Amino acid sequence: MLQVIRCSVVVALALGGCGKDGGSTEADAGPPEVIEDLPVEREVSIPGIEGAVEVVQDDRGMWHVYGERLDDVLRAEGYLMARDRIAQMEMIRRSVTGRLAELAGSASPSLVQSDIDARFAGHVRNARRIWDDLTAEEQGYLEAFAAGVNAHIAELRNGEVALPRGAEILPPDFIDDWTPLDTLAIARYQSAALSFNPGDDIAVTEALAAWAEAFPADSTDPRRARLAGAFHDLFPFAPSRMVFTRDGFPNLDTDTGTRALRPPPRPRPAATRYQPPPRDVLRAAGRYADRVEQGFQRLFGDETRGSNSWVVHGSVTESGHPILANDPHLQLSSPPLFWMVHLNTARAGGDVDVQGLALAGTPVVLLGYNQYVAWGLTTHGFDVTDAYFETITPGTGGEPDTVELDGAQVPIETITETIRLDTGGSMEVTFEVVPHHGLIIPETRTDTGGITIRWTGNEVSHEPRAFLELARARTVDDVEAAYDNFGVGGQNLVAVTRDGHVFWSTNVLLPVRDARALTYDPETRMGVAPCFVLDGRGEHEWTGWLDDRYLPHDLDPSRGFIATANNDGVGVTADGNPFDAPHYIGWAFNDGHRMARITERLEELAEGGAITPEDMSALQADAQSPYGRLATAAIVAELDRAVEEAATPGTHADLADAVAAAGSAAMAKIEAMRDRLAAWESFDTPAAVEGTPSDAQIADSVATTIFNASFGRLVRLFVDDEAEVLGHGARGRSRTILRALNDPESMLSYDDAIADTVLWDDLRTDEVETRGTQVLAAFLGALGFLESELGADMDEWRWGELHTLTLASLVPSLGEDVLSIPPASSDAFANGFPRHGDNETVDPAGFGVTETSDFTYGSGPQQRLVVQMTPDGPLVWNATPGGQALDPDSPHHADEMEKWRHNEAPPMYLNEPDVVAHAERRLRFVMP
Repeated sequence: MLQVIRCSVVVALALGGCGKDGGSTEADAGPPEVIEDLPVEREVSIPGIEGAVEVVQDDRGMWHVYGERLDDVLRAEGYLMARDRIAQMEMIRRSVTGRLAELAGSASPSLVQSDIDARFAGHVRNARRIWDDLTAEEQGYLEAFAAGVNAHIAELRNGEVALPRGAEILPPDFIDDWTPLDTLAIARYQSAALSFNPGDDIAVTEALAAWAEAFPADSTDPRRARLAGAFHDLFPFAPSRMVFTRDGFPNLDTDTGTRALRPPPRPRPAATRYQPPPRDVLRAAGRYADRVEQGFQRLFGDETRGSNSWVVHGSVTESGHPILANDPHLQLSSPPLFWMVHLNTARAGGDVDVQGLALAGTPVVLLGYNQYVAWGLTTHGFDVTDAYFETITPGTGGEPDTVELDGAQVPIETITETIRLDTGGSMEVTFEVVPHHGLIIPETRTDTGGITIRWTGNEVSHEPRAFLELARARTVDDVEAAYDNFGVGGQNLVAVTRDGHVFWSTNVLLPVRDARALTYDPETRMGVAPCFVLDGRGEHEWTGWLDDRYLPHDLDPSRGFIATANNDGVGVTADGNPFDAPHYIGWAFNDGHRMARITERLEELAEGGAITPEDMSALQADAQSPYGRLATAAIVAELDRAVEEAATPGTHADLADAVAAAGSAAMAKIEAMRDRLAAWESFDTPAAVEGTPSDAQIADSVATTIFNASFGRLVRLFVDDEAEVLGHGARGRSRTILRALNDPESMLSYDDAIADTVLWDDLRTDEVETRGTQVLAAFLGALGFLESELGADMDEWRWGELHTLTLASLVPSLGEDVLSIPPASSDAFANGFPRHGDNETVDPAGFGVTETSDFTYGSGPQQRLVVQMTPDGPLVWNATPGGQALDPDSPHHADEMEKWRHNEAPPMYLNEPDVVAHAERRLRFVMP
């Protein structure tokens, strides 16, 4: 039961407090200095709580929770998170556990399929196994958090409080009690969003099969025959930027610098031509993978789900103390996926004083800092998922079907799940399981085969333990020991410590594959690799886990910093073949643009030896366009040729027809676009629509608009014909077009006769297109679009008119959308907030390199954290996108957004005097 003692903080401080706590009196009135000086606004009773818990909310909406027992503190955390976020938590829970059809399955049949896919993924089944492997203490902490959530749910059901305006789709009676399994399932789903990637393997396999069929070397069509060996031009393994976190694998326990580990060469079995599964089976698997990816994007952001983090050593900082910066990139939703909180038992003699971000629906702190260490996370890109094509033998006489494994037959098992519907009925779905691999994707099942997925997330691991121990960590050894419990999710952890260390670890369950699964040669396309759907009959199995000693890590490197940005950490893809590395760790890493820019700036700053926290915040806000920087010169050179042809017909015969068809009026405008791009030397990408932008900002903004409206069209003109043959987009198209523009001689599709790659030619037409004609076509298309959208005056082609951000609510609206930020009714920002940045800027604002008209975006930094770790503890700056509360009527619904979108990161309040000085209210949690 909720007991409320209401008293205005302002009145109480002026008149002497209220309630039995006393607080200030007229005799000793003055500024509050400790928590007890603040009046208690209300008391909350939570079943199971054993001691009083004091809670202070600061003027940024963060809750500071103080108690003697950690389980009591976690009960309060659960209650407060639910108070701020229960509708969001409920939508996430139902998505993850496969219970959306109960809400509106009859109105939206796609919700039934979503539930089937969630049950197939089995996050609840994994949660049960993880739960059974936790210690009693750890289980108690999860139960305490759930009890706190349920205390708020009980208030909703009793009518003591109401759901926020805009959340009418969720009647309180519809919200079931929260359980520890819900928390564990959400945590495992997040790990899946960051590491479960069978779609990559399926897509590359299907593309390879389609390529071999469409472009045989003996084709009678010479345009197709010359593409026969060029598959890896469109599916390259080498990144665009050769910048890595460190130079090579760590050398056992002795190397903290740059020496690469080179064990004796492994015997490499002879490579044979890879035989993909049937095309119809691959297409069916692709449809499943697409649905999984769409689900991830709904909850956790675009397909990159990238992040930035770096740590700099005190030897290169102005203060002499290490600094950490971390901005993880996920779905920018309203409210954010994360929730700020401060948990403290140290005030009462305990060992926890941790602050940072908790994922909605989960306890403790996932990203944060305590008085001794600070840590951040980014996704690494390890390959921890394999797809297998199973050879199935139908059972006879009532016996189950079997799969072949090493010449023996293994019975297929089954799992049955019940899905409830909003009509009151239910349906049962049965999945088949290959015990040593995983579930068979239902759409791929035939009488004789099917595709299974093996993922490390189906193993038991102890991420909850990792973050409980990080909360208590004091030294770099403590951080490393805590992170040893992290098994699933493929994360880079960077940390700074009070005693001056900077540290990087990538601890994860990383499969060691049979050598027969690692014979692929990208140049010849001979052999087998884990980037394809593997034969499941036994030659390509996991044989163990890579020893921690060989997982990429570093400590206090001599150059003074460590940076990660979803890049290849140790250069295994530098030679274009990740399968011949000393240890196979993965192939689908980020292109390296953010990493290259971060490294460039850190090297410049480290050379000066006086890096400040302000420098780190400025780097987080860096919005230099990497594609603009790398592609503009080559594009301008082609526009120069087109302009010359327009001025003097016959100068460039290959462009004569295209220029003549464009006409003189259009070519005059193309020349003006060329001039603006040629003057774009900073490659900065300002929005330039708010305030009073300078002439330089306007010029850069217009150039950004011209570049992005044209570049997406150019990429599509370049690869859409091949993508049409492949059935989907080429995974490496952004890498490919940069090579085509700047280094075509390095491509397998390079033709000496034309001194260029033949990929510029569009196979769908009778004409033979060239680099020059495609560039001109892209700019003519952009010209028409921009004049239609923004008018004929190029000075008004401001990037912020097209490039905007809206934080969409995860809770569907039954009427006017009041939960998104800005709301649908916003007059000032009807199309969203104007933003700087473009694809792969350090301050991420990507919309996709093939986009031609919709330049809005929806994924980016969940925080802008900077921590300077001093001998006296951390100095912290941060901002989150949105606010703490879902409630649109709360002052903390959107207050953080103004700081975040202007790239500001104000100080955080960790120590008690700062917390008290910025207090808005004080609550007390007590026994019923």
